[in-house]
This record gives sequence, C-alpha cells and structure tokens, in this order.
Amino acid sequence: QRLASLRAGRIKVPARTLWLLLTRKCPLECPHCYYCGSREGESLPPAGMERVIEHLPADIESLGISGGELFTSPPLLYRTLESIKHRKFTCLTNLTLQTVGFWVTDESRTSRILERLIGLGVTSFLVYGYDRWHWDAGLPKKKQDLLIDLLRRRFNAREPKGRDEIVHLFHPGNRPSLQIASTQFVRPIGRAA
Repeated sequence: QRLASLRAGRIKVPARTLWLLLTRKCPLECPHCYYCGSREGESLPPAGMERVIEHLPADIESLGISGGELFTSPPLLYRTLESIKHRKFTCLTNLTLQTVGFWVTDESRTSRILERLIGLGVTSFLVYGYDRWHWDAGLPKKKQDLLIDLLRRRFNAREPKGRDEIVHLFHPGNRPSLQIASTQFVRPIGRAA
C-alpha cells in the first residue's frame, strides 16, 4: 500500500541522507569497484559541484562525500567542504568522507589534513576498502592502519556500535566517528561485490 502511494505521488519521502560523488578518479583500478574508479576517471567540475550544493535540501541531516578517491583532487574536496560550510544547512549533523587512505604518508602530515577536514565540518570518516582485495590492488595496509590509528588515538574517533547508535551519534559536540568498511564488518556500501 505504501509503495503504491509513493508511486502515485500521494506521499513523499524526504531525503534525510544524500551522497555526493565528486570524482571517479582513483589510484587503484579494482575490478570490483561499484563506482568504476580509475586513474582517468572524470570529476565533477567545481562550478557543477557548487550548483549541486546550492540545490540540496536545506533540511538535509546527513551528507556523504565519496568518489573514486576524494584525495585524487584535494582542491575540489576542500572547495566542496567550504561550499557546504558556507551554505549553512539547518539540520546537517553528519558530514562523512569516504576514503581508502592512499594519501596517508606520515603521522604529522596526516594529522594536519584531518584537523583541516574536521575544521571544515567533517564529522565522520569511512575508511573504505580495508580488505585483501584493495591491498592486492596496491593499497598499502599500513596507510589505512595509520589513518585509523590517528583517528582513534589523536581525534578520539570511535566506531558506531549499531544502527541505533549511528542514528543518535551525529550531534554537534560529539567526537568524530569512524566507520571501517571491510569483510569483517557487515555494512553494505553500494552494490554487492
């Protein structure tokens, strides 16, 4: 009955969570990638990204930013975060970045990048591809381990422990959250591999 009402346009479902795909560029070319990431992948032009942000619902609660890999174009990522911050969404309590962490080099530089991201409003990090498929594709596990360790140790990030906690986790003043997508955790993201 509800599905029939939705199809007929009698009821509407407000979008509370949206994901913004900035780029299909990625230093890895995994055959199982559901975003079809590649080294030559296209990116959303900055003006197009700003138009998208202008037209997002003002009452959105959760916004995810993903790619390919966001750090293949740091200027686009930072400009996107600045546009979101400038837009001043009325209900936005969660801003998630999805990354495989290929950009992680050392503790000092990575900490500075994380500080900047948190300062721009990022409240949640999804360290994606923490699995043998990504490591076999050339992603050094030690980079992901350092990113996860820094988020936990230096920024007091914690992993949500269940669906109810995820729903109630994102309020101003909370420490950042950390989600790890791997074969060890059942958190479907995108199409099934």
